[in-house]
Amino acid sequence: MKKIFIDFFLTFAPITVSIIVSNQTKVIYGVGIGLILALMVTSLLYKIRIQRKKEIIPEVLASGYYLNFITPLLLRLRSNAIMIEEKSNNLIEVDFSSTSVKIIRTSLSDLSKTKDEVNAIDKYVIKDNVNDKGLGVRCKTRGEKIEVVDFPNTLFSMQDYFLKEFGSNEKMKNRYLIRFYNHLQILINNDIQLGKTELSKISIINKL
Repeated sequence: MKKIFIDFFLTFAPITVSIIVSNQTKVIYGVGIGLILALMVTSLLYKIRIQRKKEIIPEVLASGYYLNFITPLLLRLRSNAIMIEEKSNNLIEVDFSSTSVKIIRTSLSDLSKTKDEVNAIDKYVIKDNVNDKGLGVRCKTRGEKIEVVDFPNTLFSMQDYFLKEFGSNEKMKNRYLIRFYNHLQILINNDIQLGKTELSKISIINKL
């Protein structure tokens, strides 16, 4: 509603001003002023729309990460899943009640370091049945407790965009990175409110 009001105001303001001016001076002056204001408003609306498209990029990436990793992970963990350790090929039955998921929040400068730290954790494949091709995850195991640890690799795509769009402007880069994690948390919270309580097992942490 707010967007509609702003677009309406910015579109019709020049017309209104030109009518007022033309009633007080010569018509040609009113029309001229109206055209100038219309061009200014058109330019402003274009910049606003471009900015909106830029701001939605981290939200789109967060949605993609949510749909492509978190959702299939929880679908597998909801039942008594099978977990296979990559190194030993050992089978482990997963009790969802003792499983948690940690997502690492990182800065742009620490992307590669964080990825290396996560990749150093033992790799497993989680299946919900023997025919499932499985989902690769990094896990820490402590007795019967299993902690899935992940780092959104999609942030590397955003890093390339940041470099092209913002150069050395670290303030803008961090602003967009915050939007990514904030939107991810919103998606999680919204689905928890819709009854998907298993999402409460997910937490976003600052470091391992």
